[in-house]
Amino acid sequence: MKTAIEFLQENIPSPTYKPNYAEIALLMEKYVEYSNGKKNKDLKKETVLREPLIFFAKKMEEKLIKNDKKGGWNNCSYDELQNFLNQEVIELKKAIEEGNPVSIINEAADVANFSMMISDNTRKSIKLQDRLSNNSSKKTKNYLNK
Repeated sequence: MKTAIEFLQENIPSPTYKPNYAEIALLMEKYVEYSNGKKNKDLKKETVLREPLIFFAKKMEEKLIKNDKKGGWNNCSYDELQNFLNQEVIELKKAIEEGNPVSIINEAADVANFSMMISDNTRKSIKLQDRLSNNSSKKTKNYLNK
């Protein structure tokens, strides 16, 4: 059986990554489960989100909530979403040139949100095709259900 240190080293994303206290606590809970007989491969199924990702996802959600009145993206075409994405990339570039950190973060969240919308509509399209044809590959099903 691995020691707690060996377990932590194995389950941290990269040698240079420095987990925060919440991530360490979660990993220690997983170690307790592991030491009580749960297999390590079962424990790896739960992804530990990094602090920068949590911060950025919150910024993305703030921007989405602010724009909820616009009705969402389900009925937007790829062309529409790509045009919005391109406009946001231009705005992000301008914010970077101006050096305004708040604007940079906000515009980066806008870029990420439009990328997410394209991804989300694609995911929904694949799931719909899957229900209609029942021909989706196991690899695609596993990817979409992560």
